[in-house]
Amino acid sequence: MGTAVIHRPYFLPWLGYFTKLVHADTFIVQDNFIFTKRLFIDRARITNSNGQPSFISLKTGENYNKLCNQIYFNASNIFKIIETVRHAYVKAPYFEEFFEVFSELLISSADKSTNLAEFDIELIEGLLNILDTHKPNIIMSSDIISDNESPHTEKIIELCRKTHNNTIIIGGGGGLTEFEEQRLLDSGISILIQDFKRIHPKYYQYRRSIEGFIPCQSVIDCIFNEGIDFTKKIIEDTKYLPEIYKRSLR
Repeated sequence: MGTAVIHRPYFLPWLGYFTKLVHADTFIVQDNFIFTKRLFIDRARITNSNGQPSFISLKTGENYNKLCNQIYFNASNIFKIIETVRHAYVKAPYFEEFFEVFSELLISSADKSTNLAEFDIELIEGLLNILDTHKPNIIMSSDIISDNESPHTEKIIELCRKTHNNTIIIGGGGGLTEFEEQRLLDSGISILIQDFKRIHPKYYQYRRSIEGFIPCQSVIDCIFNEGIDFTKKIIEDTKYLPEIYKRSLR
């Protein structure tokens, strides 16, 4: 039995997303769960050329009540996103080292993908490889369950059972509000909490040297400003080890 992260696919996610993945045996991608705009499935937060937090977004349309693996994005704005990132980070310390790698990753991931979920996961896998860190076994939830009518908690239990995992890692924000934690515990599933946002590390941000640090940016913000090795050290740091959920001790 192992430890799983069960999460929707995010576009160029933040450091906290990766700090969960490096401590998991399995990453179950919720590709057949409902797509929700204004999360981070189709957008990522960067520090723009004016030093302000800003979003880079994929063209996905509204897509109400569609699943993540039913969303087909317009790849034509990939080059616009690349240009936006170039303008934002052109003076960052590690721009020359990372920009070409980043651009090639976006283009190749778009070429390999048939839907938004696949594209996001191609990027995440690519970034894990670039960071040369632990990569969990990645499984699409659509390969395990097809029932989209069951309550969310029941789907989590089934995903754990069918992938032989008895522990899940969740974030310290609203993660516990998405399911019935006691139902999970009663089913023999332990819960680990990783409250990365509460202890988010500060790092150098070229555009924010006067205004002050902005947390919760895309992982690429850290890489452009501090480099690949530094970013790897953050996500592997033992201070971000998930902690057992207190009620699971009862």
